Amino acid sequence: MNKPILSNQQHRFIAFDLDGTLLNSKKEVLPASLAALRQLQEDGVKVILASGRHPMGIAPVAEVLDLRSFGGYMLCFNGGKVVRCSDHKTVVTYPLPRDLAVRAARIAKEFGLCPVTYSETALITEEPDNPYALSEANMNHLAVEKVDNIEDYIQSDVNKLLVVGPSEMISAKWKLYQEAVGSEYEISCSSPYFIEVMPGGMDKAESLRRLLATEGFSPENLVAFGDGGNDRSMIMLANIGLAMENAIPDVKAIADRVIGNCETDAIARAIQEIWYS
Repeated sequence: MNKPILSNQQHRFIAFDLDGTLLNSKKEVLPASLAALRQLQEDGVKVILASGRHPMGIAPVAEVLDLRSFGGYMLCFNGGKVVRCSDHKTVVTYPLPRDLAVRAARIAKEFGLCPVTYSETALITEEPDNPYALSEANMNHLAVEKVDNIEDYIQSDVNKLLVVGPSEMISAKWKLYQEAVGSEYEISCSSPYFIEVMPGGMDKAESLRRLLATEGFSPENLVAFGDGGNDRSMIMLANIGLAMENAIPDVKAIADRVIGNCETDAIARAIQEIWYS
């Protein structure tokens, strides 16, 4: 079988959200997607895994895709930190200042929600048995560390604050929470159970813009795939922004194209159409 010929020389970067986009419901990369991304990387296109996850939660996917060999990137904490896989160097960092993190945590508790943050290897929470905190810890391969008061624990800037709770509470309260904390924050919902809290002006799009600039490129050279509220900015930023069929309506509305859902070979087909047609 002849090797496919890369016909698209403009788009040198491809960014993916993980859960609900590159990963299916079993948290796996489908074989067709894996093969397509292997070919794309061999042809010089760099892969960026852009997630709200902790680095430890992205690393297993980066390993499956062999991003270390191909010089790909892990965009962690919704853009708070970008790591180059070839040498594990942090190339972009934009933490949430301590005072803002403490305030956001306090207000979350006033709303009856559970704030969590992170160390290098653990999820930090006042509620170690909270099922949504445990879900986040398990997904990121983190230990769970209990603290008596999370505001007292936060003694320096943090990569991200996450607010977790039942879907009905998140749905009912996240807009009110956003209003309560104010414009100094970037607030988004990455899932029905999570509110992502970042410093104002920092999101996946801003982090990608900074990363591309370090490589001498611009958003004109980027294709991005996503499904959740925290993917909206990068889909709008990219020259081609694609939403999964399982994406929330707001994301599908702003995408250049809606493709199949994360349980299908939609990503592999999109790669073929964009790069090899």
